[in-house]
Amino acid sequence: MFPAFWNGFPLVYSDTGTYIASGMQSNIPQDRPLVYGFFIRHSSLLESLWLSIFAQAIIAAALTYVFAKLFLAETLKPRSFFLVGLLMCLFSTLPWYSSFLMADAFTGFSYLLLLFLFFGLNQKPWRWGFLIIFYWFVTAAHLSQATGHLLVWAVLLVSSSFKWVRNSISIKRTLWVGAIILCNYLFLPSFHYLAGNQFTYPKRSYYFISARFIENGSMKEILDKNCPNANWQMCQYKDSLPNCASDFLWTENSPLIKLKGWEKELTELKDINKAVLSDPNLLVKNLNYLAKVSWKQTFQTAVAEEYLPYDSLSPPGYIIGYYFKPEFKSYLNSKQQQNQALKISQPLSNWMYYSLLLSLLILLTSLIIGFGSNRQKLITLMLLLGYMGNVVAVSVASEGARYNSRYYWVIVLGAILILFKYFKEKWRFKGS
Repeated sequence: MFPAFWNGFPLVYSDTGTYIASGMQSNIPQDRPLVYGFFIRHSSLLESLWLSIFAQAIIAAALTYVFAKLFLAETLKPRSFFLVGLLMCLFSTLPWYSSFLMADAFTGFSYLLLLFLFFGLNQKPWRWGFLIIFYWFVTAAHLSQATGHLLVWAVLLVSSSFKWVRNSISIKRTLWVGAIILCNYLFLPSFHYLAGNQFTYPKRSYYFISARFIENGSMKEILDKNCPNANWQMCQYKDSLPNCASDFLWTENSPLIKLKGWEKELTELKDINKAVLSDPNLLVKNLNYLAKVSWKQTFQTAVAEEYLPYDSLSPPGYIIGYYFKPEFKSYLNSKQQQNQALKISQPLSNWMYYSLLLSLLILLTSLIIGFGSNRQKLITLMLLLGYMGNVVAVSVASEGARYNSRYYWVIVLGAILILFKYFKEKWRFKGS
């Protein structure tokens, strides 16, 4: 939690206000799940947002410990785990996301929990039940995570043709985990029904897909092809569509804003999306565009670029002031709101970039030389697949460096544990 203590308040983003308000009102946001807002409401005890990031830090510590035990196939001594935790604080993005009031804080958690489902052994039934429900809850916090997990699972299923993979994890376990991953798509609307009385996904989440189709030119082609016969309001803007997805979603002169799409649902975009996806020529175009965007997303390495100042009239500002009034002064006096947090963005990005690069090198080297047991090699491979699964899933509807940096710490954790195992075995050999 040291970044939050340094800042003087938990780190926030423009979307933080939406999460807080949705949780307090049990109201499903238009463009994101209710899950993280629900977490803030209950972890804060309606008293302090410090309690929410404390809960995130506790979850991070617990999952890091359990993953270390799983990877090393042994229980870490307290001093060893303290060293691992210290290295994570110094060389990874984990403390920056534990201190961040955003659903992105849950991304690393969800991928570690996925690994527990694959490799957790000899658990009692009630523990499996808790693990699965916790996995669904954490994964449902962001719409991209279930898709990323599905991509990792698909690659692992194909890899089952290799004997060393089958020896590490059975086909039965792989299929069982696949069924749990698919249930993510049922859990979210079910959770919304229990918490918000609506069995639904966020009603306007498909806007982001539409924005992608505008950006790659697919919507323009579909509108040109169908507008002579279709009664779509978007037809009047087919020759003045923006070039950028974010411009379509947020700028004042966007067709979406002019048609008041955030005030009332513009359901015709669903029909336009279906028309794009059902066109064979555009399907190839969109797959090529996804590959291009994913490649670009893979190498976005900036960290902390989202730590902009948000004044008292901004969405996070006035919502924090309304629901957590006693903490509002601390919020306004924090380094982030004084525009000091953004100054560390570049040096922090450089530090994390080299840390990530070194960690990737360690993971890849361990795979190439075959270091560790088959299970450890497979876990290492899945850490790398998780990074790519996260990149591709995000690229379907959005992009940005923060979507990568939220996962960096998982890669660094794997590298630290590989080094831990290597030096421990080396010292043991010398001692013998």
